[in-house]
Amino acid sequence: MADITKSNEFLKEFHEERDRIKSQLNTSNSPSAKELQSIGGAIAQLSSSLQASVSFLTSYDQRLCDQDLKTLQEELEKRRQLLPKSRFAFKKKAAASGDPQPSPSPKPDSPNLTTPAENAPAESSADIRTSNVLIDKQSKCFISSGTLALPSTASDITISNLDHCVVELKSAAVRPTALYIRSLRHTVVIAGMVNGSVRIEDCQGCVFVTGSHQFRVEHCQTCDVYCYVSSIPVIEDSKGMRFAPYPEAIPSNLSNPIKPSQHHLVKDFSWIRTTPSPNWVTLPEEERANWKNSLEKLKAVADIGYGASTLVDTIKELFPITDVKIGP
Repeated sequence: MADITKSNEFLKEFHEERDRIKSQLNTSNSPSAKELQSIGGAIAQLSSSLQASVSFLTSYDQRLCDQDLKTLQEELEKRRQLLPKSRFAFKKKAAASGDPQPSPSPKPDSPNLTTPAENAPAESSADIRTSNVLIDKQSKCFISSGTLALPSTASDITISNLDHCVVELKSAAVRPTALYIRSLRHTVVIAGMVNGSVRIEDCQGCVFVTGSHQFRVEHCQTCDVYCYVSSIPVIEDSKGMRFAPYPEAIPSNLSNPIKPSQHHLVKDFSWIRTTPSPNWVTLPEEERANWKNSLEKLKAVADIGYGASTLVDTIKELFPITDVKIGP
């Protein structure tokens, strides 16, 4: 009976705050960046309150609340798209000497840490929208924080439409405020710690390393997730997901975490039965990556220069899940 009372009280407060945020989003057709930042904080706080209340909410109510949060976040993103855009490009290291080599094969004196896909522009670009960073439309690339002109202040980062890439952001000077990942194939993302939330959508045959307060996966298939998450992670419309703790070999500043990681307590919103969800498992220790060895090999590949096939082969060797054939 007490749980029913607490649930009713929470839902009343949740719906009032949802309506207040919705009203703020609809008040102006062109809100300022500062206003959107404030609204984003309110959505994050509302999400945190939901996570703290899952113990007494029914699965049905959790799903409805989560859908409300998703709608608010989508509306916020639409408003952000209307803000003025500025652009910056990947940093380019100066060539050692001579003319650029047309061949993509590995060369010990290759000056570039990032190799664009064949037939792609020589320089990739990323957009900042109110300090938001976009890494988009790359294939067979090694992308690191050292090759990106990241802003000096905390920002949201979006990684999208990558195929057979490695993204290494663990060395960034400033933690992202949020990380959005979508439409990746056979890609490894070593994001490190994130101050807020991580959201992953429509990814297949990928590996993710990250830590956050909130973690959500939608429409993903056959991916390994190494994470620290202080609230219960959520998956939906996904299958073949495997979760493991954040690797000790990757810096995290988690020597004394406020809360133990909840990576092993995944909530599957697509599985309403009382039996365990078949869509995720804890990644067996013997199948986990040797991250110290993997980081050294990836660094070696980046340092000496590489061709597209070399990078793809290295990804497959270190992370076999990226080579799993995915069905339609």
